Amino acid sequence: MKHILYSYLLLLTPLAANAMMGGNSFFFEPSVGYRNELIKLTNKANVESQMKMMTPTYGLKLGYRSPTGIDLNLAGDYSSGKTEWGPLTENNNFSHKMAAVQLGVNAMGAMKIYLGYAFMNELKVEAGLLNSDILLKGPAYQAGIAFNLFSNVAASAQYNLNQFDEISGTSYTASDKVQHYFNKLDSVDYSFSLSLTF
Repeated sequence: MKHILYSYLLLLTPLAANAMMGGNSFFFEPSVGYRNELIKLTNKANVESQMKMMTPTYGLKLGYRSPTGIDLNLAGDYSSGKTEWGPLTENNNFSHKMAAVQLGVNAMGAMKIYLGYAFMNELKVEAGLLNSDILLKGPAYQAGIAFNLFSNVAASAQYNLNQFDEISGTSYTASDKVQHYFNKLDSVDYSFSLSLTF
């Protein structure tokens, strides 16, 4: 993760010098929205369980925009609330945080399409009376589209393809690999948000 951050900063340094000489610009973009997640887990006995999460999400992007409309962003978002965990139905506290590098293309100032790679992606669910605590980690791939409603206000939709491959928790001490406990882990994760660009 540190290497990616260093690379990002090294890339921004010459871009910053160019921005002072041309029409390039830096920006930051806070956002608020709604996130819908579904995690399906199939254990070694082929018993399926799932976690449903529908909560507000908060984000921030720090980015560079070239005169040709190419964006390079460092993006982070955070959501927390209650998850519905079944088949032993229980509402457990959870949090999900993510940090990513994104590359986007602006189309005539009306919309932006972007792709991203999340180098930090952690989903933590607290223990309850029926279910153990669990922490899932792994990279994620992102795809999103944003429409400019006004000069600095945008509405966006984003899909995250989570690739959780590490696990920890009270019931997961024999190994930190997801495949040690589960035959299959499927994730559906998308969000809608409004953002303000400065």
